[in-house]
Amino acid sequence: MFDILNYSLKQAFFFLLVLLRITGFVFSAPFLGDRNVPVQIRFMLALVFSVAIFPSLRLAGGVPQTVAGLIFWGGCELLVGLAMGFLASLVFFAVQLAGQIAGYQMGLAIANVFDPVSANRQSVVSGILFWTAMVVFFLSDMHLLLLKGLRDSFVHLPISLGSFLSPEKVGDLSILVGNLFLVSAQLGAPIMFTLLFVMISLGLITRLIPQMNIFIVGIPVQILVGILVLFAMTPLFAGVSRVLLFNHFGLWFRFVTG
Repeated sequence: MFDILNYSLKQAFFFLLVLLRITGFVFSAPFLGDRNVPVQIRFMLALVFSVAIFPSLRLAGGVPQTVAGLIFWGGCELLVGLAMGFLASLVFFAVQLAGQIAGYQMGLAIANVFDPVSANRQSVVSGILFWTAMVVFFLSDMHLLLLKGLRDSFVHLPISLGSFLSPEKVGDLSILVGNLFLVSAQLGAPIMFTLLFVMISLGLITRLIPQMNIFIVGIPVQILVGILVLFAMTPLFAGVSRVLLFNHFGLWFRFVTG
């Protein structure tokens, strides 16, 4: 009877650790970690995922004998889940950054709107690029890749924070973080370089026609050209963002399962 009770408590402890990792992941993952998703829904999804994943896991090892050890293991699993979700969301932060920079270049710094996802004000261009990338994310079934990576992480990242911070993963981690600025530059480059050419052209025109008020003419021209470039690149953005998302989540999957 004692052995059965001990086994049940051990399984309950490991289920709690699995639940903590998945909860951290759900609260920081793309779309699920958005502020407009109710906390109750996120907790329910974390519980459902845990119940679905736990029976297929083969967890071995002892249980800490002290309260401090139990708290430490639980905190480690929560941090691992949060880190996994945050790294998966980096590509969407990059898309928002690209839209923010492009919006400022277009002269739409004042025309920011409230974003319920981040609870902050953001550029209109940033919102357009973000939701386009999010639609591509779901249409390309990359959310299924996230769930598969979450499931396989318990095999390749066991219940131990040390394996998550192993030296072999430092290179992949630096690439994931570095891609934040690379993706922002790639997505925002068409608008930024076009508007740079417009500004240089307006400067040359001002030298030829000193009587022209560059501030009155320049801002409407920047906005008009920026909108035209944005509409022109919209069909291409879906394909480009799909490639960028595949590269990012492929590297993320290798990071959590490699």
